Amino acid sequence: MPSPDQLLAKYQQDCEKTNQRYGQNPITNIGLDITPLFGRGSDLTAMLNETERAQQLEKVQSRAWRNRDGQTLATGKIIDFKHRQIAVQTDQGQIIRIPIASLALEDLTYFGALWGIPVECQISSTPPERSWTSSKFTWRASSTGHKPLYFDEPELERHGHTAGPVLQPLVSGAHFFVNLAMAPYKMGIHPPHECQYALGYERPGNASPWLVPPLPLSLRGALTAGGIYTGGVFVVP
Repeated sequence: MPSPDQLLAKYQQDCEKTNQRYGQNPITNIGLDITPLFGRGSDLTAMLNETERAQQLEKVQSRAWRNRDGQTLATGKIIDFKHRQIAVQTDQGQIIRIPIASLALEDLTYFGALWGIPVECQISSTPPERSWTSSKFTWRASSTGHKPLYFDEPELERHGHTAGPVLQPLVSGAHFFVNLAMAPYKMGIHPPHECQYALGYERPGNASPWLVPPLPLSLRGALTAGGIYTGGVFVVP
């Protein structure tokens, strides 16, 4: 078993090799594109060596690139491969990008052997047929119920509409005290034992407009509020 001093020396040596390997390449040569480079597979050292890559690409021969129907898509040399597309440079200098999924089997295997990476070879040139069946998706309202909510703020609590971090506490405070005074009136409209459902609101995920709730007008609510206010005068000394 190596001693701690030997392990420390090995780690220091590995760090020096890593610094030498990546210190020669500026940050502009390092990207997040994980597409394998020319003929190197996943060899990170050669992937970062742009000079060696350019020298090898100069040796690539020009050829005709065809699709699965035998039609010629471009004639030239492959110079790059990114995002599952090969870049072919024609003799006139034009760059044509061809998806590897549309290449003929011969060209696809040639590209895989040239680039040094495995490729997916399809057995058939025609896409498989599938019997699609119609499906129907319907929305069903929830069956959950609750007692009347006399102090709720639907625009804020259900839809997330806010007046801002400064004004919203003031608006919510005013909403509470106004509804506290109007509680007898609202209890006359919707008695405390009444069961209500979450219907009439926007569906989850839909854009909901900013609405101002209307003032409910109810004779029963007015009579209930009048009776409670009048009785409160005689109850409270």
